[in-house]
Amino acid sequence: MSGKKETTIIICAVVSLTKELNILIKDKLEESDYEASTNYSLILQLQKSDKPPRVTNYVESVVSSFTGDQFQSNFRMSYEAYIHLLRLISPQLIRRESGPHNIPAGKQLLAVIWILSTPDS
Repeated sequence: MSGKKETTIIICAVVSLTKELNILIKDKLEESDYEASTNYSLILQLQKSDKPPRVTNYVESVVSSFTGDQFQSNFRMSYEAYIHLLRLISPQLIRRESGPHNIPAGKQLLAVIWILSTPDS
């Protein structure tokens, strides 16, 4: 056999094996548990999306469980100082009209403090 013909046969074999491998991977994903396929879908979605994934309920689930030192470390302010500042300015932060995006005053203040205290933001 000539070198060119052997190369063509090898390329065809590699392409065929790649297709078979993709089918096996897809079948394996379908057989695996729901969580694995969900993670695979999420990875594909993240690769297609320009926006980073959003963390939901971060203040309620994470910030609310901070110790005083953790709060100080993340917000460069003691929790007591934050509460005092919130009491002073919350009347100006509360929106009088209802709407779909009515963010609580505490969250607004935490967001501003985070932006001001994080050098990379």
